[in-house]
Amino acid sequence: MQKERDPLTPSQFAVKRNTVTSSSLQVSWTPSPGWVDHYELQLLSNKGESLQKYNVPGNVPQKEAVFTSLNPGTEYEITITAISGSKSSSSIAINGSTVPMPVKSIDVSSKSDSIHVSWIPGSGNIEYYKVILLYQQKIISKVNLAKQITTHTFNDLLPGYTYNITVITDAAGLQNWNSNLARTAPAEVSDLSVLNEGSSTKLKVRWKTPRGKLDSYNITLSEKGSIKQSELLILLPLKLPLMI
Repeated sequence: MQKERDPLTPSQFAVKRNTVTSSSLQVSWTPSPGWVDHYELQLLSNKGESLQKYNVPGNVPQKEAVFTSLNPGTEYEITITAISGSKSSSSIAINGSTVPMPVKSIDVSSKSDSIHVSWIPGSGNIEYYKVILLYQQKIISKVNLAKQITTHTFNDLLPGYTYNITVITDAAGLQNWNSNLARTAPAEVSDLSVLNEGSSTKLKVRWKTPRGKLDSYNITLSEKGSIKQSELLILLPLKLPLMI
């Protein structure tokens, strides 16, 4: 009578990186040579606690398994063992991490030279945030923040510019992100002057164009709190006079 032998260990056991999500991990492997009744897979926490267990029949053509309902941004250990009758192979262990959740509800408030950013953390584990300020896809400023910090202010910006703010969540060696656009307020005009130049029916208004970008000027003539005239001027050149 032939003696029953331990099944051989499966090979090329790995997490399928292109299928990792915030709540699932998919693994694949190459079958063991010889007969295998089934493969036993276990998902363990970083404390060694068994969280999920699967038995995959040895004769299925696709040697894969998916662990679901996992915690975002968390590293797990996954083991596989080939089982044949009462015999088992030695186990192989690998590590796999779920993708952290992106932040949600990025809120921005702007001044002419600064943008204040705040956000609500996503669920799951977070190790730290990376907050990046971009203008036309070029990085202007970036900062790493501890996970308990959910606000940041970028200073020394140019008035009237539109910036991209990207908040990256980093955990277990993986990243996820969310973005929002914010435009700094335009700067105030300077050297504003109003002259009548001897006219009883007209006023001439002059000013210097402020630094930064602007789309238009809104010029209002008021008398005792009541608006008499209002003009919207688009892309006015420097020190252009206005007759009202």
